[in-house]
Amino acid sequence: MDEVHECPLIAALRVLIGEDPLSAPLAQVLADACARASISYDTVLAAAGPDAEELLLTAWAFKLLIPRRSAACGEWDFRLLAMRPGEIYEMPNIGRYLVKNALKTGNWEVETAVADLYRDMDEPQWRQIPELVGQLGKQAKQFTITAGGVHTACRNAGVYHRTGPLILVLKGGGILSPKLSARIAPANHHGPIYELNPSLYPDHGNPAAIT
Repeated sequence: MDEVHECPLIAALRVLIGEDPLSAPLAQVLADACARASISYDTVLAAAGPDAEELLLTAWAFKLLIPRRSAACGEWDFRLLAMRPGEIYEMPNIGRYLVKNALKTGNWEVETAVADLYRDMDEPQWRQIPELVGQLGKQAKQFTITAGGVHTACRNAGVYHRTGPLILVLKGGGILSPKLSARIAPANHHGPIYELNPSLYPDHGNPAAIT
């Protein structure tokens, strides 16, 4: 009998969702989206069948797929997760690098994906971005970080002099997005709030469990 080999991406996804029956269809959907930078609802439905909605909710919670439909602008807060024929879901840049690497190695290698992404984007300080992403996670609560937290993370990563430009760089890579809902702002806080991409922080728990 031939040995059955597990898809490397299924193994890598365990750090995010554990031993979940969704792993196989999710891996198929993410691999497809990675190759095309987006995926349609109809393709997700063909891969996941009755589990398509749960799969999309999971992928959206981890910001591995982002609904193209938007109420106002491109920030995550204004994206509308509709699950019906004709809908399109995009994969953030960092998601493509995470998935592409996991398909080769079977590991969810955040630092490698971040470094590869920003090197390919010709970011002059690409070697320091993985450390910055780690520092952002240390300053965040439930994947949310204040502008002050971003400044602290930049200082700790040795890139404090470029905080403003780096926020745009991080946004472009899909690392974070401005959080536009006023309800999440800490008491007495003034200034921007950002949401971090949960797929970069598997040790921080399942974002779907955060209410």
